[in-house]
Amino acid sequence: MYNNATYKIMNCELKKLIRYIESMSWILFVIFSWPLACQENKRIECAQIEDCDPNQRGNVHYGDPCEETWNCICDFICVEGLCVSSLNDPLINPPEGDEDEEEDIEERLYPRPEGTIIDYIGIAWVPIPAGEFMMGCAEGDRFCNTDELPSHEVPLEGFLMTETEITQQQYENIIKKATEGYYSGFLLPYFEGIPKENPSYFSNCPACPLDRFTLEEARNFCTLLDGNLPTEEQWEYAARANPLGSETVYGCGMESDCLDEIAWTNRNSEKRTHKVGQKLPNAFGLYDMIGNVWEWCDKDYKSEYDHPNDWIQYNSLDRGVLRGGSWQSGVYETRASYRYYAKYDDHRNFSVGFRCVKKQQ
Repeated sequence: MYNNATYKIMNCELKKLIRYIESMSWILFVIFSWPLACQENKRIECAQIEDCDPNQRGNVHYGDPCEETWNCICDFICVEGLCVSSLNDPLINPPEGDEDEEEDIEERLYPRPEGTIIDYIGIAWVPIPAGEFMMGCAEGDRFCNTDELPSHEVPLEGFLMTETEITQQQYENIIKKATEGYYSGFLLPYFEGIPKENPSYFSNCPACPLDRFTLEEARNFCTLLDGNLPTEEQWEYAARANPLGSETVYGCGMESDCLDEIAWTNRNSEKRTHKVGQKLPNAFGLYDMIGNVWEWCDKDYKSEYDHPNDWIQYNSLDRGVLRGGSWQSGVYETRASYRYYAKYDDHRNFSVGFRCVKKQQ
C-alpha cells in the first residue's frame, strides 16, 4: 500500500510527535509540580514579597543557615541553625509531653517572698517593691539596638507579678471555673475572648508555659485574674531584680555565661519549652523572666522615640511588644533590654507566652 519513501516520512513524523509529547510532558510536570514543591518546602521565594514585614530584621531565607532568629527574613525563626517557619514547621518535631505530669509548684527549693498571694486558681503573685532603675541598653552592651536607647531612669510604684509565666494547668483551672459558672456579668466578654481549648504547641505538659496566645487573648486572661499584662517598664524592672541588674546586660551578669542558671535558651532547651520554676529565681523571687517563652507586654511597639515617656504611651500601631527571649533565643535576644515585636491581632507562636501584673492590695 505504501512505498518505502512514504514509510520513511511517516516514521520521521512519528518521531517528531513523540519528541514533542515528551517535551510537553516535561513542561507540564514543571508547571504543576513547582507550586507543590513550593508548598511542601515553604520557600520564601514562593511567597509574595508584600507578605513580608519590611521592618523585619534579617535576610536569610527559609531553610538556609542562620545563627540567630533575627538573621531570618520575614517571620521565620532560627532553629538548629536553619531558618524555619514560626508555627508547626515540618522541620521541627516537637517532643512528646508527659501526659501524667502534674504541676509541682509547691515542690520548691526556694521560699516565696514575704507577702506572696495565692489566688483562687492557684497562681502565686509576688510583691515587687517600688523603686527606680535604669531602663534600656546597659553600658558595655556590644549588641545594643537603637530602639533600646537612650538609657533612662524610670521610677515605679510597687505591684504584684505572677511568680512564673502562666502555665497550661492554670489555664485549665480557668476553664474549669467557667464550667462552674464563675464568669458572668462584666467578666463574661473577657472569658469569651480566650480559646476554650488549650492552644499550646507543647501540650500535655501542665507545668509548662501556656503558648500560642495572641496579645488580645493574653490581655483577656489577665483581666479574668483582676490584672493586666505588664508594661515594658514593669517587665524590665522585674527582670533586672538582681541587685546589680540595672547595670548588667543579662540581669544576672555582664556575660551570657550566667544564663544557664536562670533561663531555658537555645543552648540548653532541647528545642522545646520546659516546666516553669526549674531554674534559679531572681532577687524578686520570679522565675523564667528570661527564656522559656517570650512574654507579651501591654504596649504597642515603637522603634524610635525622642523622650523616655514615649515608652509609656501607645502609638496606634498593630505590633505588640515581646520581651525576655525564649527557648529558641541566643545571647542577643536574651538581654534584659532587648525589645521584639509581633502583630498582636493574629500572632500565635509556640515560643510566645505571658505573665500578669496587678496593683498591690
